[in-house]
Amino acid sequence: MPARAPSEARCYLRRSSAKQESSLEMQLEYVLAAARQHGVRLRASPADLAHMQAKRLTEYKDIFLDDAVSGTRTKRPAFDAMITKLKAEPTISHLFVHKRDRLGRPRSPLSMMMVEEDLKSAGVTIVTSEGVIVAGARGPEALGQSLTSLVGYYESGEFSRKLSERVVTRHIELAIQGYSTGGIPPYGFGRFLEKPDGTLVEIPMHQRLTERNCHIRFLPNDEQRIKTWIWMLERLEAGWSTKRVAQRLNELGIPTRDAGRTRRDNGVEHEVSGKWHESTVYALATNPIIIGVKEYGRYSEGVHHRAQAAGFRPVSEDELLMDGSGKTIENDVSDRIRAAAGFAAQFDPDRWHRLQANLKARGTSQRGKRKAHDPAAYPLTPCVFDLTCNCGGIMHGVVRKDRGVGRPLYRCS
Repeated sequence: MPARAPSEARCYLRRSSAKQESSLEMQLEYVLAAARQHGVRLRASPADLAHMQAKRLTEYKDIFLDDAVSGTRTKRPAFDAMITKLKAEPTISHLFVHKRDRLGRPRSPLSMMMVEEDLKSAGVTIVTSEGVIVAGARGPEALGQSLTSLVGYYESGEFSRKLSERVVTRHIELAIQGYSTGGIPPYGFGRFLEKPDGTLVEIPMHQRLTERNCHIRFLPNDEQRIKTWIWMLERLEAGWSTKRVAQRLNELGIPTRDAGRTRRDNGVEHEVSGKWHESTVYALATNPIIIGVKEYGRYSEGVHHRAQAAGFRPVSEDELLMDGSGKTIENDVSDRIRAAAGFAAQFDPDRWHRLQANLKARGTSQRGKRKAHDPAAYPLTPCVFDLTCNCGGIMHGVVRKDRGVGRPLYRCS
């Protein structure tokens, strides 16, 4: 199909992480200048971008925005909406993107090449800082565009693979020494900056590390919370269930670590209640940091490389979801890295290891079973409650391979 007559335009902005502070503004600056150069209308401004970020919008005026979304994902909210609109509205003649790697960093370049071909077939001209992809090109020009596209997306994907390898390798190096590789310290612990001379300085939770040759350790910083953690372990040793422990903590009015913080679930921002759940209790009960051991690699979710005790390994195809993101997998204990955390054990290690064996034996029948995502398959999910021990938790439908399509099975969250 020939290129559409110059008229309206849309722009696509993307950054992989919120830490890329100036990335979006730089991209917008380029597309605004390019739109003026090509003489097409583009309703976009820095104020519009700021509004989208504040309201967490993916589409506003002529901007499509995927903020903190990896380019390896083939399904992205703004990206998918953009493709649909460009195909459906013939008045849109141009798409402006800072660089090809903003459109995607695919594992296979063919997936993004097909997206480009679909847009060109619809008559959309794609403008990037690396060149103009003209719709309706034929012969040598079309071949040249295809080769450029192949090389461009291959290099974009290769950059992600090399970056993944460097990051995982560095994480392994830090983990072997018992240092933090990121994340929030567990209940009763804080972040401490260890300087080359061994000096330790506690730093705020969200302060970024800027000093060279310094690393972060998670160390105990709240004696009362450590006592609460030990109390949990003692109750579990006595035969209490994780649900019963959580219920008792809630009755005592003891808040969780994240009480009062805000988080997003299914796109909805809310304040964390601070209530304990059996999963929270279980996570603390199985965390070896309480016996002075820092663990790395309990879960893995990368799309290129994943860490294990013997070093990093490439991701297999069965560890990827349909949208290109990685499945979150709990690794076997033998594949995790454990090292001295840099402080004395807060609980007897022998007792802790015996408790792990007991917890593993108790949870073999239900642990690891995922909640069903299809509400129609389990219509009673929001209506069935667990009344044992005054729990009150909603019973969720779970998929049981041995039950096939027979009677649904429900379990408490």
